[in-house]
Amino acid sequence: MRTDGIYVWRIDRFNDLFNQHKGLSGDINSNSIYSQRFQTPEGYQFRMRLFLNGAGKGKDKYVSVFIQMCKTEYDQVLVYPFQGLCSVTIYDQNTNPARLKKEHFTVKFKTNNSSCFQRPVDEYNPENGIAQFVSHETLLQHKRFISGL
Repeated sequence: MRTDGIYVWRIDRFNDLFNQHKGLSGDINSNSIYSQRFQTPEGYQFRMRLFLNGAGKGKDKYVSVFIQMCKTEYDQVLVYPFQGLCSVTIYDQNTNPARLKKEHFTVKFKTNNSSCFQRPVDEYNPENGIAQFVSHETLLQHKRFISGL
């Protein structure tokens, strides 16, 4: 588990998963994928949740991304609510040597005092994130974000 607060999540077979999730309905848990846990230097643990076909306001048009605080053995000594800046980036994977500059896509948001960032009572707190993280149109038009296409 990474303990520096940075998590690089490579999603293999993204295109297959994306097509599989398009048009799914029903159980919201089957429409998402979870990252492994990662930890900040202070000891807070999180995991990411990704809805390839969107959730809420992003349904059917966006990829939605959420962060979820996890219960840990250190919760009694950590200061809550967790306060920090969350940054989510999709990395430009274009390998064309003619392109001099990589064009990554980043969204940042500050944590708040909601139950999402309070001391966990259950295994995972409610999630917090961005329902309209990146549009399907942007992902498909700008192939630089998905390698192997």
